[in-house]
Amino acid sequence: MCDTRLLWCEVPFQALGALRTVVGTFPAEWTSLWKHRNRPLLPSRLEHRDAQYYRLHLGFPPGWARRSRVHPWKFFVRRQAKLGEQALKHLEGRMGTVVLALPHHLPVLDSLHPRVTTVYYMGDDYRPYANWSSSFIRELEEEIVQRVDIVFCAAEAVRDRFRREQPEHAAKLHVSRGATHATNIPARALTIPANLPSDIPSRLTRPVVGLVGRLGAGTNFALLRGAADRLPNVSFLLVGPVDNPVDPSEREHLNALRHCPHVWFAGSRPYTDLGRYVRAMDVCLLPYENSGNRPTCSPWRLFDYLAASRPIVATSVCDQLKYFANAIRFGDTPDEFAEAIEIALSLDTSREACEYRWELARNNTWEQRATEMLNLIESLSR
Repeated sequence: MCDTRLLWCEVPFQALGALRTVVGTFPAEWTSLWKHRNRPLLPSRLEHRDAQYYRLHLGFPPGWARRSRVHPWKFFVRRQAKLGEQALKHLEGRMGTVVLALPHHLPVLDSLHPRVTTVYYMGDDYRPYANWSSSFIRELEEEIVQRVDIVFCAAEAVRDRFRREQPEHAAKLHVSRGATHATNIPARALTIPANLPSDIPSRLTRPVVGLVGRLGAGTNFALLRGAADRLPNVSFLLVGPVDNPVDPSEREHLNALRHCPHVWFAGSRPYTDLGRYVRAMDVCLLPYENSGNRPTCSPWRLFDYLAASRPIVATSVCDQLKYFANAIRFGDTPDEFAEAIEIALSLDTSREACEYRWELARNNTWEQRATEMLNLIESLSR
């Protein structure tokens, strides 16, 4: 697995490590390794993380990951793939499947034996990324799709786009959505929210609605502010790091939310700690803005919300949410969003509704995703 620095690149293959030996390369600049003195400054170091999953730490010179057309990043991409191959051979005695996690990994394909199975795992839609050339990314991805054996897209909208662009390769395109960890799912559906974590201020009283995850580009702060203004008796709990919006009007809405007495920004929390906040919410929110890759993403937080059996209110921006429409209420204006929250608080807390969401979560775990991917990959060699 090439380059697992991004959470959405590592988590699915860490789950796969429960079934097969997986080595994920984890490149960093030498200067970063030097700052973390507990990590020796070596060309590579293999770390056993979990079950059969290993993280291969690699030290590269500063600026190695600059992704321009002329920068020699191709050498370092090939180098990390080669070192990952050597590590897997050391562990398994043979070479297995090579997974590309980013479009910039295209050069890896030039150095592989033709009998090696190759996979492109597209955990996000990278074309709208800021500071990434959309046309350059498209060029890389079109060649990757042409050359690899199998492609996993996190969202149906991305798979369908590839089908339109390269219909001759439609058979190798598959969807592997986001998911939740099986350990996040309780033994039975939660029909009432859990107690609020102790770090939440006492001024936040029930009902509590909220969200977890990064708040920034793609978050509709105007919508959140409008809903908060219309629901003064509802507390809003926002858990995650906050990026200041580029748009001045969005910054104004964010600042207004910060000064709202029934809104609390909890700040960043470890990914493994988010579940206890989700389980304490009366309603969970997905207030996506129609910008960037939000229409074509696979929202992990959706599956964490389902695992907690919580009612969900969202904007209709994200295409993948339509596949879970029976578990979500939608609102695209402040009035609609506030009304959807009120309806969810009154109608979506029945045992039947909670069990329906809980069952959806049980059918959307990382462990299941890993099994599905492995079955498709191994079917190529039968």
